[in-house]
Formats: sequence, C-alpha cells, structure tokens
Amino acid sequence: MLSIKLVCFYRIDWSVSNAMLNRDETSRVFMDQKLKTIISQVFVAVPFVRLKNEFLDKVFKFGINPELGIQAEALERFSRADFEEAARMLEEHGLKTTLHAPFMDLLPASSDPLIQEVSQRRIIQALDLIPVFKPASVVCHLGFFPLLHHEIVDEWLERAVSFWSTLVPRLEASDTPLMLENVFEWGPEIFEEVLHRVNSPYIRFCLDTGHTLAFSRTPWQDWLRVLGGYLGQLHAHDNTGNMDEHRALGKGVFPFQELFNLLARNNLRPIVTLEAHSEQGVWESLPLLSAMWPWSD
Repeated sequence: MLSIKLVCFYRIDWSVSNAMLNRDETSRVFMDQKLKTIISQVFVAVPFVRLKNEFLDKVFKFGINPELGIQAEALERFSRADFEEAARMLEEHGLKTTLHAPFMDLLPASSDPLIQEVSQRRIIQALDLIPVFKPASVVCHLGFFPLLHHEIVDEWLERAVSFWSTLVPRLEASDTPLMLENVFEWGPEIFEEVLHRVNSPYIRFCLDTGHTLAFSRTPWQDWLRVLGGYLGQLHAHDNTGNMDEHRALGKGVFPFQELFNLLARNNLRPIVTLEAHSEQGVWESLPLLSAMWPWSD
C-alpha cells in the first residue's frame, strides 16, 4: 500500500471551541507556577497574520513568547509600521520572539534563476525584520528535496552554500543565529555538508521532531549524533509517523523524555519551540514539557 506523508503549514488554530480547554481549566493551568515557568522558557509557533488579527490579547494574557511565522501573506499585507507596532507591544509585555522565515513553495538553491531569486528575496525580507523584533533566532528551511535533487546534489550544494554564506555578515552584525530546519530531507548528511562549508556559528541546525517521524529515513538519534555540534533550536511536536500532524507532545510516538535526557547528558541547550498546531495541543504539551524539562535555569 502506498504510504502518503503530508506536511502541515502553520495551521495553528487558537479559536475557542468545545474541544478546547474551558476557561476554568485554562486559568488553572495558567496559575500553576511550574507551567508559568515553562511558558517563560519556550516559544510557541504562531503565524504573524493570526497574531496580528486575533491573538495578541491571548499571548499577552498568558505570557507566551511567540515564534512568529512570517509567511508571504504577512509580507504582502502588512507594512513595516505594522510589524514595528506588534514588536513594540510584545516588548512592552516583556515577551521574546523568534522568527520563522517564509518557506511555502520556496527553493533558495533552485537551478532556475527566477525561482532562486524570489525564494531568496522572501527569506531576506524576513531577515530585514531582525532589527524590528530582535529575535532570539530566525528559522529557515533548507529546501532540499531528495527525490527532486538527488541527481544534482553537487550543483545544489554550491548554490545553497553560496546563498547561506551571503547572510552571515548581517547575522553577525545583529548577533542573531539562523537555524536550518529539517523537513523532507531523509538524513543529516546534506545539513552537515552545508553547515561545514558555511562554517559560521551564526548558521546552525534546528531539529524538528515531527519531521524526523514523518519524512526522515534516519532515526532522530543519528540526526543528533551527526549534527549535535550545530544544534541551536528544537521544534517540538508529535505524530504517529504517517503524516506531519503537529500534534501535542505525547499524542504521537516521539520519545521526548529520551530526547531531553540525551540533550542534558550532552550539555546541549537549544531554543525550544512548541509547534502543536492547535491551542488545545499547546496547553496539553506544556505540563509534559514541564515534567520532562532537564534544565534548572
């Protein structure tokens, strides 16, 4: 039987529904001091469009540090002044951010010059917001598709290394690391080659737990064995290995306790972003994350 694996693209739904936590339960969760602590230490993926239109008040109420999805829609709809206003409000509430650059339909190392140009332009537009939000990091997708690029790996690598290397000076100037996230790649080798050739502490690796289940042909332990020295960020979400469902932690098969134990044993402390794509999934993940959290500070 043909197994089809799908990816979800920032579909987080923070709207109120009967399936989600009621107000009393939400208040109880929020008042738990341990959960308050873990909320302050992690980021939660939120598309900027929905943050701006719907969720600023909820982010402020619960002290949630957002990882802002800067999709093409946000770049088309909002002015720099709109981004500056949101950044000012987040800062006034003492909240930190990370940014997730555009990725839908983008191939920054494409062999087609026109596709390459627009893909790189979108990523650079997101980087142009670094002075606005002063994020802890910017996450980007590498854009390597094994089924598409397996016969042109050498040429693809040259283009990829050239592009990511051009970004290093601006990342250094702002002291902001860029994290390359695994998505459809089958294993860590292509990341190792890019990161080794770029050779900058400002271009690092983001391990996405759900993507290792849904798309990788390599166990997550081997991803960390190869790329642990480059690890700067973790995208945490769960699934059963068949589709990229972005479930709550514990609602799939990823062994998060084993992962956090391994990170702690190896003195690895990445930025952690929750990528459950529903509000209920976020609240369900937080107690588990608090219980598994291996770091004391």
